[in-house]
Amino acid sequence: MTKPEDDKHLLFYIGTHHLLGLVAEINGRGNRILRAAEIRNPEGFQQGGIAQLEKAAASIEEIIKRLELGEEVFEIPAHVILSGPHLKMGRFSSSIYYSGYPRMMTSREIRDVIEQTRNVALLPLDQWILQVVPESFWVNDIRGVEDPRGLEAKRLAVTLQIHSTDYAFFRNIARVFENLEITVKSYYSKTCFLAEGALKPSEKEGTTLILDFSDGATHLVLLREGKVTAARTLELGSRFLTEQIAETWQVSLRDAERAKERFGSLEPNPSYGEELIPLAERENSRKNQALQIKRSDFHQSFLKFGEELLGKIEKEIKDFLAEAKAGNPSLVLTGSGARLEGMADYLGTRLSFPARLGMPRVPEGGLQNSNDP
Repeated sequence: MTKPEDDKHLLFYIGTHHLLGLVAEINGRGNRILRAAEIRNPEGFQQGGIAQLEKAAASIEEIIKRLELGEEVFEIPAHVILSGPHLKMGRFSSSIYYSGYPRMMTSREIRDVIEQTRNVALLPLDQWILQVVPESFWVNDIRGVEDPRGLEAKRLAVTLQIHSTDYAFFRNIARVFENLEITVKSYYSKTCFLAEGALKPSEKEGTTLILDFSDGATHLVLLREGKVTAARTLELGSRFLTEQIAETWQVSLRDAERAKERFGSLEPNPSYGEELIPLAERENSRKNQALQIKRSDFHQSFLKFGEELLGKIEKEIKDFLAEAKAGNPSLVLTGSGARLEGMADYLGTRLSFPARLGMPRVPEGGLQNSNDP
């Protein structure tokens, strides 16, 4: 019988803007979060990658300290979920033909065709594979088979989703955990968990597009009947808006980020009148003075920044859906940048899709090894 402590897992999520740690019980009966800790703008990290090794390690150690793990951190399985603009997903297929009589399909035949497809997948040499997920199988001439075990076949084919990231990006993250002597059992792409974390049951029955809008990247994930069928990562994120504010009013990125969170909006016709808003504190010889501007002026400029950014994202969405041969899906927005006032209505109107804001949560299915048939 499995003991409760054997179900305990340590999860790290490395976002483009924050670092999250969870201690959770994950088993067939469901998930239960025991403790959680988060650091916004963790030192040593930048856009979901490592900018300074020692500072990044110190941020991980701070999360472990807040989780009150102590020596237990070296004993329980650890998993890391990655985010950022380096994530990619490709779909690859191949088949095995069995001469003579049909062969009964077992786990061995399934592993063989998955391994063969993984080996012949033409990934760029600078990519590191994070996960291999079987999307569907062909048995003889029947496509869309979910589990071919027990069936007889002369030909078995598989279509794999291969989630990968830049090798140097991955190795720097892995090195931090190696230096801390934390054994990471598995690394995952954020895109694999967006569906479980953000969709309602009804949205898993049709065609849904998840748009995960974060600081340094935008992830597009298309689902049909609850299954991921396509994914794309764009090097476009809400940081563009922060940079435009900083450049336009000559303030720091920190002040620009604060102004974006407090006053940024995509509502088309708000009424602000003569209201003044502070953008930054500026020092002079006497005292600190707040740089203030009319909120209406800020809003008009912010709308232009938003139209430029979301215009590019809109084009990418249309290209992505055309390539995937998807019609008019439901649109679910997630990510830190998706909380921007008016964003769901703005994109929903431009794309003519029903759109809503989704709130990610821990996936119900737990963490599994996607390479196991």
